[in-house]
Amino acid sequence: SITHQHHHTTNVCFLLLHASTPTRPQQMCHFPIVVSVAAQVNAPCDAVWNVISDIENAPSFVTQVQSIERLSSDAGCFCEGTRWREVRTCGKYNMVQLKTVTCIRKEKGGGKSVLINVSFPGEEKKELTNTCTLQVRPRDGDKNKCVLFGSFGAMAGGVKWRLYFFFCGRRLVKRGGAFMLEELEEIRKEAEKRSHNQ
Repeated sequence: SITHQHHHTTNVCFLLLHASTPTRPQQMCHFPIVVSVAAQVNAPCDAVWNVISDIENAPSFVTQVQSIERLSSDAGCFCEGTRWREVRTCGKYNMVQLKTVTCIRKEKGGGKSVLINVSFPGEEKKELTNTCTLQVRPRDGDKNKCVLFGSFGAMAGGVKWRLYFFFCGRRLVKRGGAFMLEELEEIRKEAEKRSHNQ
């Protein structure tokens, strides 16, 4: 099922899809549960990308992110292979995520996209894998405006997690979409602030 919601300047599309179903914008990977949201940004693509890649300072502008610890030895770099440990708030709880940049590519018109693999420490979550895609594209032919797309997919490798997705999938999509939308809005605000201050 597809539900459309609107929040200020943000267009939101929550998707509950089959693994083989293509999504829009095009995903680099497909999973049983996929959530996609988008935000219109009054700032250039480069300004948004600079915010996305500023992982050390994410706790200062993304409310959900509590702390960041870089695990890879590429200090100051945001490139394929960059790894970090992230503690973020998920409702009433804190969640530890291990993130790795697996693919960065240039898009037509000067945009960029990044695919991030998300895993979770602990034996009970070893069969649960997420991916997050962030993509920025120019908007309306104006180099000072762009659209920021965000999506994540969840893949369950064990019977327990597959059953959990089957029975709770719609609720996961709704909550996940709300969390991701909030994060995109905060990235948008930070990019617009930095662009305005230049």
